[in-house]
Amino acid sequence: MNRSDLIIKKHVAAFREKAGIGISEAIDLHLLLEKLNVTTMFRPLSENFSGMALNINEIKFMFINSNQPVGRQNFTIGHELFHLFIEKDFSPHKCHSASFDKQKKDEYNADLFSTHLLMPEDGLLLNIPENELTKDKISIETILTLEKTFGVSHSSMLIRLKSLGLISESFLLEKKENIKVLAKKYGYDISLYEAGNENKVIGNYKEKVHKLFENEKISEAHFHELMNSFPNDEKDKA
Repeated sequence: MNRSDLIIKKHVAAFREKAGIGISEAIDLHLLLEKLNVTTMFRPLSENFSGMALNINEIKFMFINSNQPVGRQNFTIGHELFHLFIEKDFSPHKCHSASFDKQKKDEYNADLFSTHLLMPEDGLLLNIPENELTKDKISIETILTLEKTFGVSHSSMLIRLKSLGLISESFLLEKKENIKVLAKKYGYDISLYEAGNENKVIGNYKEKVHKLFENEKISEAHFHELMNSFPNDEKDKA
């Protein structure tokens, strides 16, 4: 593990501690957003627009693409939390989470942060039977249970297990099948793998926007933009 990865792991540990979350504990992200006072809106957006975060005079907003599967939405929330609470000199922009693009340092770090935040190594190991802790011996039932427990997509979990040396590239490719069919076959709920949360709002969005306007923290034009429309998914910058 290189220095950058270790720094991200350190940020995750500090973030979990400050939020009162155990080092191996699965996270209820919607409750966490309420606790952190991050007003969050779920809206249908274009395919390459996973989410966006805004921090206006310490009033924090998050926008999540409800067209994407819930597991992917959760990964995006973790990604945006990095922008809001860890990244220095953060500026709002359209995010395409889980791309792990090393050419975009902050986006890569946000993906790495979300990975460690949502799928802590200790938490995963505690939920894997000892007889499956040999490379490529983990069962599909265990993988499905891990995904449900930690609220992440099938592809995210496979990538995480590979990074921990628990599965090989060939195993990953072999198990990248239609996860909804597989989940149904083993009696698992498939809502994690489907779009959801459309029009859900966490926190009082309009009240916060009004407060910013009344305190002259945003212009009238910005006020109307925030009140009447979701961030334009055709633009990279807010």
